[in-house]
Amino acid sequence: MVLAVTLGYLGISLGVGLWSGGTASKGPEGYVAGDRALGFMVLYFILGASIFSAFAFLGGPGWAYSRGSEDEIQ
Repeated sequence: MVLAVTLGYLGISLGVGLWSGGTASKGPEGYVAGDRALGFMVLYFILGASIFSAFAFLGGPGWAYSRGSEDEIQ
């Protein structure tokens, strides 16, 4: 059952990627700048996700280490 769901998900993802690939921009400017067609709200959420992921991957472990574990073995 798990294998069937996984393969189904991968198949749907591949299908969506191939279907939308025809409208993708071909140059580097389109890739980097999103063809300059992204709205304010999309950029706002992209910025928020970037800041959150930077904290989660870089600052989160250091923050947790500095406070220690509540489940310390004594």
